[in-house]
Amino acid sequence: NCTLTLKSCVCFSFSLKKSKTLSCVLFGLHPKMNDNNDSFSSTFKKTFTFDKSVTYYRNWCAFFLLGTINNLSYVVVNSSAQSLTDSFDSQTVSNLIGLVPAANVLAGVFARSLNTYLYDKVTTKGRVGANGLCMFAALGLLGIAATPGSIINHYSACLAFITVMGGTCSFGESAIVGRIREYPAELVDGWSSGTGMAGVLGSGLYLFFVLTFDLEAYQIYYLCLPTGLLYFLAYFVILLPPDEAERRSTYDDYTIQLNQDGESRSQESKWVQFQRSFGCVGWLAFNLFAVYFFEYVASVGAADRANDHEDTEAKFWTQQSYEILAFLYQVGVLISRSSLSFVKVKKVWVLTLLQGVNFVLWVTQATYRYLPLWFQFILMVYVGLLGGAAYVNICYIALNSNHIEEKDRELCVNIVMFSITFGIFGASAFTILMDETWLKDQN
Repeated sequence: NCTLTLKSCVCFSFSLKKSKTLSCVLFGLHPKMNDNNDSFSSTFKKTFTFDKSVTYYRNWCAFFLLGTINNLSYVVVNSSAQSLTDSFDSQTVSNLIGLVPAANVLAGVFARSLNTYLYDKVTTKGRVGANGLCMFAALGLLGIAATPGSIINHYSACLAFITVMGGTCSFGESAIVGRIREYPAELVDGWSSGTGMAGVLGSGLYLFFVLTFDLEAYQIYYLCLPTGLLYFLAYFVILLPPDEAERRSTYDDYTIQLNQDGESRSQESKWVQFQRSFGCVGWLAFNLFAVYFFEYVASVGAADRANDHEDTEAKFWTQQSYEILAFLYQVGVLISRSSLSFVKVKKVWVLTLLQGVNFVLWVTQATYRYLPLWFQFILMVYVGLLGGAAYVNICYIALNSNHIEEKDRELCVNIVMFSITFGIFGASAFTILMDETWLKDQN
């Protein structure tokens, strides 16, 4: 057992064992070696581990697929928001682009509440199975509602089915992330990487089909339907039951200080349990709410008005800027949501603060259009990086904190997931406010 310590900004700790594990900590000493880490080194930590079992990687792939398929239709719909609203050839509808992401999360509060109510009454298998059927039924009906000439071709019908579909995405997220509590907490990296891939795949496929085959939004909705088979395959075939021997996190050097009353409680009401759980994760939930609010205003509402995409004399990159920005945002999300095995952020408020700066930049860009297009592309990747990092680190803390009782963990996860819904809904309301006031005449 050999340890090398450098008392500087960078420290490498090598542990050579029969398990062939290499642990490397960057930007600060391991807590057991030095209790006086500076604020930066206590915020960022880097860890590599190579001693995982085949079962672990199989389950990682299962959660990756679940994250990808669960969020794929959601991303495709958000990417098509501009095309969908413009297809109804109405200026009033075009100014209501913010209703698309709003509808996508409108049922989220109900869906997450329903999952919270059912989590100790219906098995996760039953919840995930029923949710998958509803998800892809809603996507198919959305395709019909968006098809010109169909009996239900109306913008309000599209919003109704988007609402149902978005609700199933929220329900699935809460149910599956809650399920991860029975596995090693770092498996949330598989789920979060999958949701990041959903962003890149969904926006990328949408952009590809539009630019290459000139497909309409409703046609792309139909093409997404077969992915439902992978959803069921991942959960019911690939995912293996949790091994109690693997339940303990291998990242035992990562802890978070959260207030929690450790008294024994044999009997208590749901309200008392909720109060205790909210006390544990309320700060995390607030940060995730703020990050989602900032990034959805930037990536949807502000991005829609950041450039004159209706200018027929403008270059291709300007005309397609909304779709390209949506894709680049998802690239950033994928990278950061896949980063948990390498970088962990304990002080998540830093990410919230930086995303707030992005919010200001994008709202002013939508108003004054002063940033060059190439810089907007870089900035949108940065928006995605911060958003994805906040998501994966906050989920990991909620799943891994040893200051949360096991009986409260799924409820704590649901509380954190609720903040996503409120953040996106708030961003949608703010987008509509912008579009109906100072950006009303902005193309």
